[in-house]
Amino acid sequence: MCAVTTSSELTVFHVTGLPEPATLARVVEVFALRSLLPRAVNAEATGQDLRIALTLGNLDAEEAERLAERLRQIVIVDQVLVEARAA
Repeated sequence: MCAVTTSSELTVFHVTGLPEPATLARVVEVFALRSLLPRAVNAEATGQDLRIALTLGNLDAEEAERLAERLRQIVIVDQVLVEARAA
């Protein structure tokens, strides 16, 4: 689901994890440690899980996949999907 991203494209990370406050903090931390500021962050607790969508611009496919792999290493994260969208 990851395509080469140009400046006119956005990368959206769809993250599902445990509905705990630490989940959101740990997910955002992955981007903060790399000095990446998401254009948008949306989080929704849905009973059984926490769904987070983070939108970033100017990422190439390799960097997006590295970030996704780092997110998948977080124990309280269940799933990470990466989507390229037109800006």
